[in-house]
Amino acid sequence: MGRGAPAETEADDAFSPVRGVVTCLGPHPSANFRRHLRERCLALAGHRGSEEQVRFSCAPYRVCPLGAHIDHQGGTVAGFALNMGICIAYIPSPKDDRGEIKLAATRDGEGEPSTFEMHVTDDPEPSDDWTAFVRGVVHVVRGWASEKGVRCDAGFTGVISGFPAGLEGGGISSSAALTVALIHAFRDANNLTSFIRREDVVRLAQRVEHEWRGVRCGILDQGCVVMSKPGALTVLDCAEYQRRFAKADDPTTSTSRGTGATLRWSGSDDTDEETSAQNPLRWFGGDWTPSRHGPSRIDPNVDESGREVSKDFWDDGPDAGSDLPFAVVLAFSGIRKPLTRTGYNDRVDECQRAARLLLDASGRGVPRDVTPLLHMVTREEWTAARDAMEMTSAEILPANLARRARHFFEENQRVANGVRAWRDGDVASFGALVNASSVENYECGCEQITALWKIAKNAAGVFGARFSGAGFRGCVMALCEPGRAAMDAAESIAGEYARLYPDLAADAPVIVTRPGRGAFILRNEDQ
Repeated sequence: MGRGAPAETEADDAFSPVRGVVTCLGPHPSANFRRHLRERCLALAGHRGSEEQVRFSCAPYRVCPLGAHIDHQGGTVAGFALNMGICIAYIPSPKDDRGEIKLAATRDGEGEPSTFEMHVTDDPEPSDDWTAFVRGVVHVVRGWASEKGVRCDAGFTGVISGFPAGLEGGGISSSAALTVALIHAFRDANNLTSFIRREDVVRLAQRVEHEWRGVRCGILDQGCVVMSKPGALTVLDCAEYQRRFAKADDPTTSTSRGTGATLRWSGSDDTDEETSAQNPLRWFGGDWTPSRHGPSRIDPNVDESGREVSKDFWDDGPDAGSDLPFAVVLAFSGIRKPLTRTGYNDRVDECQRAARLLLDASGRGVPRDVTPLLHMVTREEWTAARDAMEMTSAEILPANLARRARHFFEENQRVANGVRAWRDGDVASFGALVNASSVENYECGCEQITALWKIAKNAAGVFGARFSGAGFRGCVMALCEPGRAAMDAAESIAGEYARLYPDLAADAPVIVTRPGRGAFILRNEDQ
């Protein structure tokens, strides 16, 4: 998005006269946005379908206030979806060309779309663009269906668009949103909704990133995109998720011992081992939402342990989450590049090396054919190793690996404290923890994003700010007071960043938005 006239999106109920400041506060996706996509979808299909046949697969972008960079090590993470994201308008393929997939997409919402066609039975070839996600989704979903003995040979015709346009690679998990939206559309076209559960979607989307993009991510992005409920803090115990989906004979199922599995928050007597095993992707303590008037409220559709007690658990209507005592400000840096071209995978390697050395130092070691992860190290083992290194100069870990381990354990604790503050409705304390959730020990980021983070956290009305995404590029997210205060903060951030980096600021919007719902499909009867 370049600088110019003030941008008012179709979902706006406010806009700013400051260049580059946009709001996304109204219902998403809006009626105008859906109408535009529907028309493009019908045109792509050669008008072989009707308006009533067009469906929408919507997957939100996400932020992670606490718990970044520890999901791939089995840590506990906290985040929520945003009121913006990827939408695919699609029509399931007719019987005469059942297996055909035809898609069109534009990167910035303008210009000629990029189109892609394939048959679901094709042997997909690797690619280095957005079509890799399509190929990967078809491959992993069909593989999953084959293992289950389920038919999966139907395609669809669709148009992909992000809202707002042009945020790909911006640090808000656009790749996870695209992957999940594709899985939902492919699942729906093949009538597999009752077979592929939300947890399955998370796992399949993660596999696409691993196997087709070469990004060794955890489940933070996919989990928040799929599982989020408006206004709720989505807390994912990544270690329990890994054990849940481990094979029965996998040694990590019985030998892993770590903070991700044993953390107990204040007032969380319901989080025993039995509950975790039943629901690893859980709402910690239920749908706890800060209230303007004091203690948190808990959604009546969720019991005290976070178990879903209503099929409408995620469907609270388009305005759910709009009355929260905070707004979300996203300040983009203008720096974008694929994670495979950053130090992301290097940091994963370093964390695993630290885990192996700590487990060896504890005397437990690492079982054969098991990937060492930091959640396998108990807090007591880490504390003993840290104290030995500080007091006796013992060389248990090289300095850089010690910093990676320190980040893991300190960030896990911040998540625990943050959940407690969230449940108490204490947004100010939660924001202070967000500010403390720096990447000093993880050592990612760059000059411009670090400067943007400092600008955001010092802006008036901001409770807390931190890097969003992997931290090597992208944006900074801030939680701030709602209403006019959020707009003031956004305008202040945009102006100061433009003063420091005018060239980057031309493609660095600042967006005021709010939490949204997890991925969903809209059919004609829902619109």
